[in-house]
Amino acid sequence: MHTTDPRTWWDGDVEIWINPACSKCRTATAALDEAGVVADLPRTTEARGQWLDALAAHPRLIQRPIITADDGTTVVGRDPESLARVLPG
Repeated sequence: MHTTDPRTWWDGDVEIWINPACSKCRTATAALDEAGVVADLPRTTEARGQWLDALAAHPRLIQRPIITADDGTTVVGRDPESLARVLPG
């Protein structure tokens, strides 16, 4: 099992969680592909737990502000379009 600090286990390949609709995620994936780095896209409960542990240990990795509306809509309110999704009216 990996520790929560990637500097202690990185071996040249990476594990990455992405949103395919996100331009920054697509850019990162393309750069990894171009560099010949193998990017594993984990989707297991164990991998999810490892990511949550890493984020809890290194909260600066989390984009903020995270806003959840009463209806459950959750956004990272870093741009006006995302913010508009949780504003009334």
